[in-house]
Amino acid sequence: MYTLVANVNTSVPSPTYVLTPGNISQSSPTFVVNNAGAVTYTISQNGTYSLAAVPVTHTITALNVPPTPTSYTLFPGAITQTNAVFVVTPTASTIYTITAINGASVTADTYSTIGASTYVINPGNITQPGIDFVVTPTTSITYTVQGLSSNTVTGLNTSVTFTTLSVKTVSTVGSGSGVPFAPNNKPVYSFMSRSARLAMALNVSQVTGQKNAIVVSKAPLSLNDPLNFVRVSQSGCLTDDATGVATNSTISIPGKPTLIEWSKNGTELYYATDDNKLYRVSHITDIMDLSPSSYSGKFYTDVFSYNNVSPNLPNDLNINPNSPYRTTLIGSFTKPITSISVAKNDSMIALTFNDPVPTGTAGIVMYNTKSSKRSNSTNIGWVKKDGSGLTNVITYCSLMERSDNKKVFIGTDNGIFYTNDISAVSPSWVNVNNNQLPNVQIFDLEQQILSNSECYNSGQIYVATNGRGVWTNSSYLDNYIISVSELEMMKTENNITLYPNPTNGVVHIAFPSMDGESATINVFDLNGRLVRSENLGKINASEVTHDIETRELNAGIYIIQVSGDAGIKRAAKLIVTK
Repeated sequence: MYTLVANVNTSVPSPTYVLTPGNISQSSPTFVVNNAGAVTYTISQNGTYSLAAVPVTHTITALNVPPTPTSYTLFPGAITQTNAVFVVTPTASTIYTITAINGASVTADTYSTIGASTYVINPGNITQPGIDFVVTPTTSITYTVQGLSSNTVTGLNTSVTFTTLSVKTVSTVGSGSGVPFAPNNKPVYSFMSRSARLAMALNVSQVTGQKNAIVVSKAPLSLNDPLNFVRVSQSGCLTDDATGVATNSTISIPGKPTLIEWSKNGTELYYATDDNKLYRVSHITDIMDLSPSSYSGKFYTDVFSYNNVSPNLPNDLNINPNSPYRTTLIGSFTKPITSISVAKNDSMIALTFNDPVPTGTAGIVMYNTKSSKRSNSTNIGWVKKDGSGLTNVITYCSLMERSDNKKVFIGTDNGIFYTNDISAVSPSWVNVNNNQLPNVQIFDLEQQILSNSECYNSGQIYVATNGRGVWTNSSYLDNYIISVSELEMMKTENNITLYPNPTNGVVHIAFPSMDGESATINVFDLNGRLVRSENLGKINASEVTHDIETRELNAGIYIIQVSGDAGIKRAAKLIVTK
């Protein structure tokens, strides 16, 4: 644990201190960090500056003055003086009257119209009617504030410059490099279609200490034992960089989790918090022992350590350097997130918000432009996808159709809305209640993502309403295979087993492997062109199983080849039907 203190510059007004990496902002110049390796930290002291333009003034003079006037009165304002010249600073277009008075009688009137001035600050090119600007620069900047006269005959433009400061303190603490993963703790590839992992937000002192945490159960289907949880995310844990690579930097998570969604392959979790932020939990390849009391902690993967004395209560201060999990901020918004939907490619996300009448770049629906697995909040590129047809609605849930990344359903206070291409610049949304589904609140949308050889309701969509029951939609239903001898459909060639074969959906691939072997599954057409490739990374010595979706392939014959560094020949023929 290390204490970092910024070099405070007293000339910076209303300072805020920002620690990077981590993007932690606070009013105190002192930060406490806990990193497993050598990390270079930068503390930026940023100030809030009030910059005032020089007001534009206009000079107006009485005309047709009588020989011996005694005074002059300016309206509006009722200002009386003996001088015929007045100086004014109008904030709106104003008609001025100067009345010349000779004794008790009015001898002449002068009329003049003066428009309001505008003021602009650069850099930023911000224009406004008032003279006062408030800026919070993150670097040292020289600002120019100008007053633009509406009539340069009566009043000249003004200009003034200000130089602001941003002071940085750089410190390197810790030792070593890289993420200290245990060399013998190899990843276990556990697919969500084969296992069940229960993820939830939890704040129980026996598991999470004194903070909210995201936890994942070790064995949720073992009903004879109480559920055991491992923390995968909690404020102060480690984070990824902007490309999705694990680092030794920590992240502060001030908000309370409100929504959780798994990726399709089960190696990422996404969750929203009550301060309108979205986080990604990455590298969830293995959920190992709960605490050091299990196997003396040799396979312990919780993000923080536990006390080594009985009863081994959780510790939310000391980072576990062997934990592979990383939590990354991937979005900050102005309104609460109401749903998170992940596409089948695990790279694109649709978000809905409690924002019926959004303004500016905010939206009812937002969609990322860069892979959600390989980015953070600085480069993921959230864009508004309200398009046409989706206005003034309250959203509760969303669903990205399992076989097409572009098709999205939104559950609202007025039924379901749908677009067939959320990637379009301006998606077209239509209400798909079709005079069947009531115009009621839709609280949940779910789709069965297992293949038709694994379940009877593959592709079926389920709709939960407020008070009108649960509805189903069979537009994407794949019929259950019941009539073909499934043993005959299992084809084994050259150390690979494919099932079902032929297939029009998911094909299950099984093959033997060598311990520590790195393997890749390649799919070739009969012209020898590579049409699909999936890198499995390092695998254990066992019978490896993996699923490949074939809906995007044309009907025909393909060659499945598993290549690896163990030198084993593995290839088989696959028939895809439509």
